[in-house]
Amino acid sequence: MSKEEMLETFLNVEPADRIVMLILVSFHLTIVSRDIFLSQSNDKKLKSATGIQEINHKITSNVIDRLKGNNSRYPDNVLIEILFETFAAYELNDYLSDVWNSSAWKARAQ
Repeated sequence: MSKEEMLETFLNVEPADRIVMLILVSFHLTIVSRDIFLSQSNDKKLKSATGIQEINHKITSNVIDRLKGNNSRYPDNVLIEILFETFAAYELNDYLSDVWNSSAWKARAQ
């Protein structure tokens, strides 16, 4: 999944449902972490766990700002760029498309 596809998917979710989508991304990453801890070497587990924590930290901060109506938060395109780069930096790209698209689908279905 490209950064542009991530942004397009995010922008196709109603603004009010983007918070739900971001929370769902964090939720799906907990499932990913279970898979990682059962199937990867210890070095890879540590890197993946650190990456998932970083992604969740960025998402949580953004969700709090959205809930508080803080307009000085990162614009959507910047948030997506940061998340995309974090997935890549921690070698979590294999999970990106499934996590992102299933979260968007469920957010729209709510």
